[in-house]
Order: sequence, then C-alpha cells, then structure tokens
Amino acid sequence: MYGQQTTGAEALSQVGSRLVKIEYTGLLNPLSALETSAIVRRSTQAIVVPVSRMSVEMQRIVKMGGKVIGVTRQE
Repeated sequence: MYGQQTTGAEALSQVGSRLVKIEYTGLLNPLSALETSAIVRRSTQAIVVPVSRMSVEMQRIVKMGGKVIGVTRQE
C-alpha cells in the first residue's frame, strides 16, 4: 500500500503499532522518600506502552510492589 513501510519485524505486524494503557496502584516509595512520606502510595498511576512490552512492564510493576488494576487498548 502507498505510504507504508514493510521493512523490519514490527512493520510487518500490526502488533508493533498497538498501544495499551496499564493502570496500577500501590508502588512502594523509594527509601530516600520514606523520611517524609507514607510507605505506600495510594494514588492510581498509568503508563502507555506498546503491546510488545506489556508483559515486561506488568512484571516490573508487580516486582516493585504494585498491583495492576486495569489494561486498556489505546486507539
């Protein structure tokens, strides 16, 4: 098709261009911040990542003490 690149693994797949928003909560604060703040953040945070990195980012969030509360596809 006109205007599309067909080189590289991600260009050949629609998955490379899809984005997801991961919402999470409960990350532990860094040790340097414990003197002035609570141990656990209560707010909900979100990051937008490509589908290919979704699993890696979710594992990172859980390792840091967070809880994934939602995953939505971005248009």
